[in-house]
Amino acid sequence: MNKTISVNINGLIFNIEEAAYERLKNYLDTIRKYLKNDVGSDEVITDIESRIGELFMEDINDRKEVINIEDVDRVISIMGQPEEYVDEGFEESSQQRSSRKGKKKRLFRDKDNSLIGGVCSGISNYFGWDPVWLRILAVVLFIFAGFGLLTYIILWVVIPKAETTAEKIQMYGEPVTVENIKKVVDDGIDSLVGNADSHSSQGARKEKVRSGLKSFFDAIISIFKALFKFVGKIFGAGLLFIGLIVLICLLFFLVDPAAIDFQRSSIGDAISFGDIKDLYIGDSSQGGLLTLGILMAVVAPLTALIYAGLKLIFKIRTNSKALGWVLVMVFIVGVSLAATSALRLTKEHTRHEIVQDISRVEVEAETIILESSEKKDNYRHHDGGSFLRFDNDVVKMERVEFTVLQSAYDTIPQVEVIRSCDGRNESEAKKRISGISYDWNVKGEKMIFDPFITINKKDLFRNQKVEVILRLPVGHKIFFDRSMRNIMYNIPNVKGIWDNDMVEETWLMSEDGLLCVSCEEEAI
Repeated sequence: MNKTISVNINGLIFNIEEAAYERLKNYLDTIRKYLKNDVGSDEVITDIESRIGELFMEDINDRKEVINIEDVDRVISIMGQPEEYVDEGFEESSQQRSSRKGKKKRLFRDKDNSLIGGVCSGISNYFGWDPVWLRILAVVLFIFAGFGLLTYIILWVVIPKAETTAEKIQMYGEPVTVENIKKVVDDGIDSLVGNADSHSSQGARKEKVRSGLKSFFDAIISIFKALFKFVGKIFGAGLLFIGLIVLICLLFFLVDPAAIDFQRSSIGDAISFGDIKDLYIGDSSQGGLLTLGILMAVVAPLTALIYAGLKLIFKIRTNSKALGWVLVMVFIVGVSLAATSALRLTKEHTRHEIVQDISRVEVEAETIILESSEKKDNYRHHDGGSFLRFDNDVVKMERVEFTVLQSAYDTIPQVEVIRSCDGRNESEAKKRISGISYDWNVKGEKMIFDPFITINKKDLFRNQKVEVILRLPVGHKIFFDRSMRNIMYNIPNVKGIWDNDMVEETWLMSEDGLLCVSCEEEAI
């Protein structure tokens, strides 16, 4: 049974046997002793410890959780003894050991020799290519194929950057040893990989070509950077403009909501957003909380939009995490308030009630003319929308649906008026129904119907609606005036003609349903 110790090696925690710990400690202390007078010794030690941690991780698995002395000896054999690279004769022995172990490259982005992100230089290091030609290929693909930029961005994200000295050594396929780490820290990566042809005339020519191409690419990149900066400023200005315009409109609405026209009604003039809010929500506390929640949920992203625009325009590099968290919290609170208030307001629509009134109609005419009390010719065909008109405490709404059905039990036409409304309970819904006013009347050969209902503003909008059914006995004729278009709703007929096309025509109630007796054959 061996005693174990928990150690932290460059941020990695290992359980190591006591004897192995002593061996590793002596090894690192010896390295520190040899490097104590060297510039950059701390960086060398840090890289060595990082590499040792990586090698130890290779020994850990589900069946082996403790580092033993054999593992330490293996790591030391890979890293090399510190006294070796101090001796004059070390270089040859090190090269022999490296050649025996062979080269194993890893793919990294080479930021030290990069033009943009180090992707081309990193791939070139891995395959032993000249990065200039790979950069030319990337530009050609970007210009002519269109996918070069996307491929570059994907590789930029996927390929890690060579950060540490050990990673830079692995990028060139050299063994990560104490000797190589010290070389790179002291003299740079070029001291390790070398460049034999740079001292020959051929190497000088290659270097001249490489330098010229690099200058060419530097110029292209400068142009693209300037273009991206210009586009960024334009985009930032757009974000700023949109954010400010929406924010100003929102503030203007808060100051005077009645000034914002919402729609124009065919039975009245322009109405404001404030009128709509008062009709649907009223002055309840839930309405106030709903308004506050919507305001918070809208202002938070608008502020972020404006801030993003300012950053792009004025090159603000700092990221305010505090502002970001505040905006996120404001948005979450706003959405929560709005959702809670909206759910409570939906309880006002829990119960739906209807009240029916049936009246018999005697019209002394061969053909009954159906008209609307509003003769304006600016109606739209009914599409389920609600058009409003506010007159002090009274609200007129175009919430009327008119249809014609066959009367099966009577020889006299009947008008059935069905009023309906929502409420929290039955009594509340029926109370609101009693406040729905709707008029129709008979004048000679005409039956005249209002295209709107009237309610009290304090009753609020709770889906109040009126359905008017004209039950017509077989053999009776009717004529639809053009003014009826706005309230006609899915009137069944033998030929399946649409409501809009039924106006200005005479219809006979047959055994099979309404049949047009004045329509041209082509229209039918």
